[in-house]
Amino acid sequence: MQYKLTLYGPEVAYVNEPVVFHGELTKNGEPVEGAKIYLLINDEIVADTETLREGYYEFTWTFKEPGRYKVQTSTTAKPPAKIPWGIIAAGAALAGLSLIVLAKARKR
Repeated sequence: MQYKLTLYGPEVAYVNEPVVFHGELTKNGEPVEGAKIYLLINDEIVADTETLREGYYEFTWTFKEPGRYKVQTSTTAKPPAKIPWGIIAAGAALAGLSLIVLAKARKR
């Protein structure tokens, strides 16, 4: 039994503008419904949600400070520290990306 968790989001964001992160959770290639997914920013849990019928999940987050952030999603509340992303083990999955948040808002 193998779980796979994906995470998609931008590489660049702007302070005080909402950012959407989304992905899917599958088990042996099939969508997993109702699984708890945690959003971690710099290794801190900041939100959680559950997967929908298609295994899809989504978070919207607004960064308040500029900087470089490590963004991860996990099916466990505390992911193992030695493996930054990818499939951790059967029953636990972790996905991640790096994000730069810029101070100046985009011109509209």
